[in-house]
Amino acid sequence: LSANDRTGEGRRLFGTHGNILKSIIFKTIKPQVNHDEGLEKLPTHIENINALSPGKGKLKIVFCVPRLYIQHVNHSRGLRQRGHKTVLVCSWPLTTYGPPLRDILKEFDYVYCTGYDNFVLFDAISQIRGDLLYTVDYMNNNWFCQILQMLWKGKTVLEVYDLADNVGYPKEFTEKVVEKSTGKGLARIEKAARMYLYSHVDGLVFKDGEKAFERLKRNYPVSCPALKFHPYFSRSTWEGRERPKLSAHDGRLHVVHSGFIPPRQLFAGTHLHHCIYDAAQIVADQGIHFHIYNPLDLDGTLLTDFAALADKSPFIHYHRPVYINDLPSTLSQYDIGWMVYDYSDRPAGGMERYEVSFSSRMLTYIAAGLPFFVAKEFRSMAAFAQEKGVGHLLDYRDIGCLGKMVERFDIDAGRMNVKRVREELAMDQRVKNLEAFFMGL
Repeated sequence: LSANDRTGEGRRLFGTHGNILKSIIFKTIKPQVNHDEGLEKLPTHIENINALSPGKGKLKIVFCVPRLYIQHVNHSRGLRQRGHKTVLVCSWPLTTYGPPLRDILKEFDYVYCTGYDNFVLFDAISQIRGDLLYTVDYMNNNWFCQILQMLWKGKTVLEVYDLADNVGYPKEFTEKVVEKSTGKGLARIEKAARMYLYSHVDGLVFKDGEKAFERLKRNYPVSCPALKFHPYFSRSTWEGRERPKLSAHDGRLHVVHSGFIPPRQLFAGTHLHHCIYDAAQIVADQGIHFHIYNPLDLDGTLLTDFAALADKSPFIHYHRPVYINDLPSTLSQYDIGWMVYDYSDRPAGGMERYEVSFSSRMLTYIAAGLPFFVAKEFRSMAAFAQEKGVGHLLDYRDIGCLGKMVERFDIDAGRMNVKRVREELAMDQRVKNLEAFFMGL
């Protein structure tokens, strides 16, 4: 740290919690693992990556992300079409939300996977030559991003995957939820890492609303340029791939929820789990089909209580997970997406996180051509849904009357609006904005 830190700020921030940082790093890079094989192969990969040469006026962009998402694949595809060179350096060969590594080799000019070895990954980043490093602040990965930023010799762009998680919670909510979930020590070191990280990166990319970004700047020393960038999917995920509507065959409305549902026993996940579990039963009792797609986590665990619930009702369907690039096509057979939850049990201050968020789940529904139900508590997303005519506000307390309420909604008009909006947000059309941002740094 001292070799790359000219101001000494990092030493002041991390010095107090040095032992915590050390334990986190060593736990993650697994020092008990033999790194020899990875280090022996490293020089060949470094030579191949450094040999890549973009054309005049173009960039070599290195993506190094703690978790690979479909937007990073689409970023790379679009940037390469515009003449830039892209490299992916990762430690996980398979992720929950991203594709298998073998399926993305063609989307980057070079892919190097260290095989769960962050020790080798950090060594690689310190030796790679490129114009730009693109990484992601995904939940508790601030220290990971900070180490990358310190080791990288060029400019760094940080994608804030979920800005609402980074704006800082009120004290009461932090004590009751955040610290109980992650532990006080981890919460402290993550905050210190974020303070340093946000003051040293060269650019920020985020998808949440302006209110969330303003709150971020009040809590952290952000002075670099920032780009609000909604695009998520490319046209290839829906063009020629839409499926016939199930409702056209059975005359019933088909609602779908797609997105992570944590196991009930997780402290921070109890709320979301019970919201979907209870809503599925209430909706199904009205003769409306409720479909659930929950991506498997890396341990491959299915939610057995949801599977049992589906066995009891012909209107509840718990599906096997689908790779996210295929989700728009899969979800297109349904009528409307679901983003309605019960917020009556939230601790004081907890609502701020929901009010400013801009969920990727909503973008998935839009890519699928689906209008969606959205809770009024999602203020930023609710405002977007109403402005664009792509969603209907719904109170969780009213879902028992959903069958009657749906009769007032013009779902066909919503579908037309969604298809117009997804063309506006398509990565194919908007990648030029991302390119201009990178070139201007």
